[in-house]
Amino acid sequence: MATSFLGCSSSQKQVGPTSVTASGYMQYAIYAPIAVNIHQLSGIRINGGDETDAAVVLHVSFLDGDGFMCRGVGTLFVETVSESDNRIETTTYDLRDPEINRELFDMVTRTYRIKQPTQSNTPSVKVRISLKTDGGKTLSSKKKTLINNNFAD
Repeated sequence: MATSFLGCSSSQKQVGPTSVTASGYMQYAIYAPIAVNIHQLSGIRINGGDETDAAVVLHVSFLDGDGFMCRGVGTLFVETVSESDNRIETTTYDLRDPEINRELFDMVTRTYRIKQPTQSNTPSVKVRISLKTDGGKTLSSKKKTLINNNFAD
């Protein structure tokens, strides 16, 4: 008995190479990101044994035109918002700087690992990530709520 699973894929549609214009010339950036996501490894963590010291640990992934995780170049904006939608912090990272790009990139998870301090009694935060590429395009993630599983009522 033969079984066919045609059309049962939940992966992103492959669109192939992406062309970008940077510094006045056209280049085809085969592995350029077309989407940014907040990876499910993200969360609020207690640092070490000190329960008064906590951080929002974000794992940011970029996807290329074929749906594969890739690295990104541009300006990365991290917006962290409290439960009541009062802005807590917006941080900018220059991923055009090779040192910063290498420092933030986690080779094991293939995500950018970003750590931002927060209060240990913070029950949850909402985060959104945006990448402004050198070609002038802005990629934004959906807003995601991260729950502090160490927080007791």
